[in-house]
Amino acid sequence: MKAVNPEKILFIVLLLVTVLLRFPSLSYSDYISDEPGTFFYRGGKKNPEMTISQFILTQRKGPLQLFVGYIPYSVVGDYRNELAQRLPFALFGAAAMVVFYFLIKKLTGNFYVAFVSAFLLGTNGLIVAYSRIAQYQNLNLFFSFASLYFFADLLDRKKNALRSSVLGTAMFGLSFLAHWDAIYILLPILYFLVRFAKRHGLTMKFVVINMFVGGLIVLPFLVPYILTYLHLPANADYAEGIYGLADKFKNRDELKYFLVYNPFLTFWLYAVGTAIALGACRRSYAMYYLTTLRAQLWLRIPSALFFIAILGFLFTQSYLLFVDHKVEYPVEDEKVLFWETDQMVQQDNIRHKTGFTHKRFWNQINNFINDQNSVNSETCGYITNEDKTLAKFYMDADANDTAQCFYAISIKRPLSLAYDHKLSNIKNKSTVKTFENASGEVMVRIYKGYSENQLEGQ
Repeated sequence: MKAVNPEKILFIVLLLVTVLLRFPSLSYSDYISDEPGTFFYRGGKKNPEMTISQFILTQRKGPLQLFVGYIPYSVVGDYRNELAQRLPFALFGAAAMVVFYFLIKKLTGNFYVAFVSAFLLGTNGLIVAYSRIAQYQNLNLFFSFASLYFFADLLDRKKNALRSSVLGTAMFGLSFLAHWDAIYILLPILYFLVRFAKRHGLTMKFVVINMFVGGLIVLPFLVPYILTYLHLPANADYAEGIYGLADKFKNRDELKYFLVYNPFLTFWLYAVGTAIALGACRRSYAMYYLTTLRAQLWLRIPSALFFIAILGFLFTQSYLLFVDHKVEYPVEDEKVLFWETDQMVQQDNIRHKTGFTHKRFWNQINNFINDQNSVNSETCGYITNEDKTLAKFYMDADANDTAQCFYAISIKRPLSLAYDHKLSNIKNKSTVKTFENASGEVMVRIYKGYSENQLEGQ
């Protein structure tokens, strides 16, 4: 009988976990306010008079996400299809975890360490959340890890070093075109290059070809972008924040955001793991030692079960928060085994609420109001307690409560965290439509209201 290959088993487990956290229910949630940033002209809502090149050069980041986002649009012909729009980004997000596994395996020579590292990264709530939306982060992760993978070849080989470095440079250029965050991998790239130079030296051919490839990928966009960028203060402020030159970079509350996406266990696991890595030598009783043949059987089996339980909890937590939508965290309390989260409120001051399960029927809302305006020969606008950027993408009507008539769209537990879903400040309104979720709970109530002048004339 052929022996079981533990490396293949662990890799299959990693693939299953990666897929199960990224693809099920991908179409359930409405877009978040940032996702239209991957659409040319934001679906026709932003400066449609611009040429494509003008639009690209006025964005705050590289254009790669626009081109990836255009692929599903060219197939289905509409940016309103959430599944189609998110699918290519989810594929990049999943592939990034696979590349990361092989990167760690290459650096450590140990498939077990690679599995645990990729599992921890792949179940991190922040990574899972962003891998389920149409956003540049998935492109950044994939191309950055791919770049590091090829540059890591320089640590132990001279043969084919030029080819590996060119591929690494090309991947870095594509990551940079996804977002300026790519600069954060320059330090490990520099480390690989220095190690290679000490052993084998750097030829002029090596340097020139890599500079040529990098320039060929980046400069056709970067040169005109910089010329445009000099006249756009908002873009300059954004880049300064990314590179750590602005005060807002120093004042970020990163731990608060981390705990929203990883409410239980993850932080302490990372903290303890970091302490062990910094303070212990390789021969200490760490996780790898306790769960391999180096440890005695009586110690290895319970240790392995303990770590399986930890990894299982991390998977379960992310699955409940970002895939399963029976409970819509964070606008509802979510129970993860023995612990229960707190409902998010406006006082928490969380700006980004990314990748959470949240469906409020915005396409249907837009269709209903369009139909009503057509049937009644009106041009009623709308107001809502939901995030204004999110609503603006979906709605064809204007955001306006000063016209003769308007529709007040009341969202129960909105991402704006404005929980007054009865819109009690609006008088003289009547309910004209409701939308219920699968459990029969009314999640959307649409009122029709009239301006004061219109009421006086009736």
